[in-house]
Amino acid sequence: MHATYQGWVGTLVQDERRRLSDDASTLAGVLAGAIAVSEAYQHCLGDPEAGRRDVGLSLWKPDSDWHSEQAVGPRLQYLPTRTWLLGLGHLGQGYSWSLGLLPYAQPGEVRLFLMDTDSVVAGNLATGLLARRGDIGRPKTRLVSALLEGLGIESRIVERRFDEAFRLQGDEPRLALAGFDDPAPRRLIGDRFSHVVDIGLGGGPVEYLDMLIHSFPSELDPSTAFPAEKATRRPLRSAYQAEIGRLIEAGVDEGDARCGITEVAGISVGAAFVGAIAGALGVADVLRYLHGGPDFSVVSLDLRSPNDIRSASNENPGAFGNLGYCLTRD
Repeated sequence: MHATYQGWVGTLVQDERRRLSDDASTLAGVLAGAIAVSEAYQHCLGDPEAGRRDVGLSLWKPDSDWHSEQAVGPRLQYLPTRTWLLGLGHLGQGYSWSLGLLPYAQPGEVRLFLMDTDSVVAGNLATGLLARRGDIGRPKTRLVSALLEGLGIESRIVERRFDEAFRLQGDEPRLALAGFDDPAPRRLIGDRFSHVVDIGLGGGPVEYLDMLIHSFPSELDPSTAFPAEKATRRPLRSAYQAEIGRLIEAGVDEGDARCGITEVAGISVGAAFVGAIAGALGVADVLRYLHGGPDFSVVSLDLRSPNDIRSASNENPGAFGNLGYCLTRD
């Protein structure tokens, strides 16, 4: 398998002769690498197609054929400078990973507001891109802040819940990337920001490969777009069920065995690649906004069939606003 990329497109191809130009935006590289891990991971769990197919995705125009010229997109020029990260778990760390890799000419111009109330626990290590064993017990805000500031990016720590009382103050950012795992705060994001991207990930051993991306404002209202009821989960494939049974018999905690974790060479490996792909898609939504690109109200992706991404054009995106940007170092 060969991970490759061009412009805003990240791919995994079987034949090296089909490699792309490797002249790409940073996020396309993140996407290509994460797709490669996703395919290898699913291959190890017995998926008959994974690892034996060409897979690709355009961050510029997700609904297009990634082979097409329009999928490549324009040269990356503008980057966000002031952003809220709402939640710093699986998704929040995915956002942070992509933002930290963007080619900022002056990272000190960037200020990220980090909101979370939780600390790192052992169960976060398999899915969090940034958390390590030595971080257990450490507030997630402090972990992410230290890593971002190590890159020269300013951060502001906000250790409180996002609830009905939250209001923007002064010159706080009007742009947000949301990564909640509870529908209650997600229903509150609509009237708080000028532009907000929300990503929901599936839960459990089947849906963990699903992601649903909303961009607001749109024709949808967050107060009704996110139902309180939990969706019915799909049944496991027999190969996945057998792998879970093997892990439990080997002494792995059942909860860990059922949350998208397997073993490679005796080491537990979790689905952090899901957060990497979702984070790249979320940040790409903001970059498209800054570059005047296509606007989608909803993008849906299932990594079992990643070439079948679905999207809906945003019919009511609201007025374009200056959310704060700078030029790339190129």
